[in-house]
Amino acid sequence: LADANGAQLRDDYEWSFSTPAPQVLATTPADGARLVPPRATLALTVSLPLALESLRATLVFSPAIAGDLAATTLPDGRQLITLAPAGQLLAGTTYTATLPAGVAPAEGTLPLVQPVRWSFTTAPQPGLTARFPGEGQTLPRDQEIRLVFNTPMDRAAVQAALRLVPPATGLRVTTGDAEVRIRADLSAATVYTLTVPAELPDRNGI
Repeated sequence: LADANGAQLRDDYEWSFSTPAPQVLATTPADGARLVPPRATLALTVSLPLALESLRATLVFSPAIAGDLAATTLPDGRQLITLAPAGQLLAGTTYTATLPAGVAPAEGTLPLVQPVRWSFTTAPQPGLTARFPGEGQTLPRDQEIRLVFNTPMDRAAVQAALRLVPPATGLRVTTGDAEVRIRADLSAATVYTLTVPAELPDRNGI
C-alpha cells in the first residue's frame, strides 16, 4: 500500500475484530413469573437468528415440555422463537428452562456466548381459601358475600356457576382478581346454601 508520493508501507498491518454475537433479549414468561396460564405459549427473543436445529438440540425444560418449536425473523433482524406446548402444562408447577452457550447462529461464526436460565410457575389448581360469612354464620344487613380464591377468577363464569338455595333475585357478582363479591336481594331470617361447583374454572381455564 503506497502513499500519495509512492512510498510503500514497510510492513503488513493485520488485526481482527468481531460483530456482536447472538444474545437472548427477553423470555416469555419472564423469569420468576407466577400464575402462568397452563396453555401459555413460551417464547424467546434473540438479538440475531439462531439455527433452529441447534436450538432444538440444546434448549431443555425441567419438567420436560413437548411441543413444536418455531422461529420467525422480525423486521429489525431479531428472532422470535416460540414453543407451543403439545398439552396443558401442569398446574402449580415450577418449570426451569436452560439454554447453554454455544448454540449455533443461523449465519456467521459466533455462537450464543452467554447461557440463559429462567424459571416460571404455572397457576395452581384453583381452590377456595376463605369465605364470608363462614359456615353457619350470619350475614349482616347490607353486607356482601365474599369468596377468596387462590387464583384470579372470571366474573361471568362465577356468576353463571353459583347456585343459591333458596333462589334470590338480583344476584350480582364482582371480582377483583382472586376475590369475588356477591350481592343479592336476600330475604330476612332465611337460611341460604351457596354452592360453588367443582367444575367452576378460574381465569386460566383450570
